[in-house]
Formats: sequence, C-alpha cells, structure tokens
Amino acid sequence: MMYAGKNAKFVVALFMLTNLLLSSIGVSLAVAASQTIVPAGTVVVAQFAETASTETRSVGDVIRMTVSSDVIIGGNVVIKAGAPVQATVNQIKKPGAVGKPGEISVEIRSVQAVDGQMVRVVPHAAAGEGENKQTTSLLITLLCCVLGLIMKGGHAEIPSGTTVSSNVSQEITIAVP
Repeated sequence: MMYAGKNAKFVVALFMLTNLLLSSIGVSLAVAASQTIVPAGTVVVAQFAETASTETRSVGDVIRMTVSSDVIIGGNVVIKAGAPVQATVNQIKKPGAVGKPGEISVEIRSVQAVDGQMVRVVPHAAAGEGENKQTTSLLITLLCCVLGLIMKGGHAEIPSGTTVSSNVSQEITIAVP
C-alpha cells in the first residue's frame, strides 16, 4: 500500500511539473508569436502636419509630423499611418540683406510604433530655402540706387504635407496586436 501511495504522489508531482513546463512553453510561444522584429534600415515615410517657416520658427521648436503610410513587416503593421513623429527645427537662417534667402532644416528623430515604443530613426533633415533675390538686389543697386542692398531674400518654408523618408536606426522588437 505504501508503495502505491508513493507512486500516486510521484505521478501527481510529474503531472503538475509537466503542466507547468507546458504552460511555460505555451506562454513563451504566445509572446514570440505576438512580437515582430523591425530590422535596422527599414524605411519610414513621415509627413509634415504643419508648415515650418523661418518666419515663425526657432531652432529647437517641435514640428508636428505623422507617419504617412503603414510600415509592414511579415504581414504585421508595426508602425501605423498617422502615428506621431518626433521632429525639431535644427537650423534656421533668417533672410539677409542683398537678397540672401532664408533657410530652415527640420530633423526627424523617432516615430511611434503600434505598441507605443518610440523607434529611433537615422536623423534625417528636411530643408527648405526661401526665394533668392540676390540678383535682383544687385541689379537694383547698379541701375538705381544703394537701397537695393537692403533688399532681403524670401523666408524659407517646408509646407504642410511635404513627405520625408528616413530609416530605422537599429533593430527593434515590437509587440503587435
């Protein structure tokens, strides 16, 4: 009788251990199935949600941008169209005398994945240049008067809707719904 009792305890313990192991493996498989690896270099296209202009912006200003199309890896959407993009103005040159045009540059730094993670991208700048009025300024100066020298160039802007491509900077694992 004692032998049968030990066997029963052993069988129950083995059964519980097997269930524990199988449930652990099952959980691991479920987690792996709901994650997707986004390789470095994956292209992400972003779009300006507002106009960036030398007239209204300063270096360091945040520019509203969104992802313009879904990023799909292995049939899973890992970055959704419309997701927010972190971008800032990294360079401004105001229009100058003698018709020198203004310049603006906006740098994209990261985009939001479907699981809420911010995915770093290779810093990529979108640039705009204002109207160059240097030739007109010099002609006015030569033909008319010195006042042509104070003529300023045009303000630079990157219009709303402009798209810019960038690339994921390093491999990242994204939890997909």
